[in-house]
Amino acid sequence: MSKNTSPYYAAGTLLNTYLQHRNRGLKSIAFDSGGNNVPSSSSYATVAKTIQHLPAINSILNADNKKLSKAIDFDSYKNKGLAYVMIYELLFSKFQKIRGGGQIKRMIVKHEKELRREADEYTSKNPSLGDPSSNFPRYVRVNVMHSTVADAAIILQEELTKASSEEGKSTVYADAHVPDLLVLPPNASSWLHHDSELVKSGKIILQDKSSCFSALVCASSGDCRGDYIDACSAPGNKTSHLAALLHASFAAADEDEPPKKKKKKKGNTIKIQSTVFACERSSTRFDTLKSRMDQLVSSSSVAVEPTHGDFLKIDPSDPKYANVRAIMLDPSCSGSGIVNAPDRSTTQNSDEKNRIQSLANFQTVALKHSMSFPQVERVVYSTCSVHDEENEMVVSNALAEMNSGKDDGSEWKLVAPQCLQHWPRRG
Repeated sequence: MSKNTSPYYAAGTLLNTYLQHRNRGLKSIAFDSGGNNVPSSSSYATVAKTIQHLPAINSILNADNKKLSKAIDFDSYKNKGLAYVMIYELLFSKFQKIRGGGQIKRMIVKHEKELRREADEYTSKNPSLGDPSSNFPRYVRVNVMHSTVADAAIILQEELTKASSEEGKSTVYADAHVPDLLVLPPNASSWLHHDSELVKSGKIILQDKSSCFSALVCASSGDCRGDYIDACSAPGNKTSHLAALLHASFAAADEDEPPKKKKKKKGNTIKIQSTVFACERSSTRFDTLKSRMDQLVSSSSVAVEPTHGDFLKIDPSDPKYANVRAIMLDPSCSGSGIVNAPDRSTTQNSDEKNRIQSLANFQTVALKHSMSFPQVERVVYSTCSVHDEENEMVVSNALAEMNSGKDDGSEWKLVAPQCLQHWPRRG
């Protein structure tokens, strides 16, 4: 493999520069050079998270007289930044997997079990060091189209008991606010990842609680009949959640229907009662979305139709979307509300303010476009930002512009979702 074919090459190069110039901040190193040397946002985020975990990674490698450092021949690597990034990806990232190939990856994966064992030992002694999210629970959403909550909870409890150093002390329990969401202790992330059989089979989805609210509000507000649009859908967690909630709602309604009104179904044919149009303009992300929907949504009364294209270019008057009654809009944002976001800060410099304003402009355009569909009755708008500019101000501006000149009762209005009335606070 040539030096620049690894998907982590840019991140490794940036980290090497950071390690050689500790007196400069990562942001300064990454963006001050300008031109073609500016890293992608994903490379920058990966390096920022790797730096958070450097104390943990060094401790793991140097434990027991540098046993694992010697095993993977760490000191011989010229590109130590790349090695650090790969170890972070394997042990601490969301997917806990190293993409691509190469000699460094082969050496690391060869000793994966030992690395994970040392990582578990380290995190048990230092639960919050290096990663602000390590104090947060591991949330798991049960895909009710492929499993029941009870069955998934039993299997997860068995796995948790095996992995727990204090048998019986750790428990899987149901979330208080989101149906079908299970809560596990923070250290469950060390063994519950995308290689888990439950995950690979599509029976559970590793999804944070906050990202479950969009679909919950969309499916719980008013009549579930009609079609839906997920305007910014990849990788598809929210899309599949919306489909699962609609599926459960239709199944419950079918059970409640009086026997004399039930129609006999021919064969195993299932009538599609609702379609979710899942929009994604990026080709790569669209492929991921389509693959995920094939895995998670099947044999249901709800169809998911992945749509490769820009939501903003959809014609609201297109007959294809005439039955759409609700739109779920979770647009690109600053990510400032993500607890382990790179360089998360409550202060803003001029560049960050410009970026946030640019994002807010796009978000306003997307929200106004959602509100322009003639048959749409509700729009659920969400971000993972803490900034007013991306939240309250976007909604306020969109409402003012879309309601301008209207006095016939067709005005849009802000409504508190019924399913979150028991939520004690906002923001």
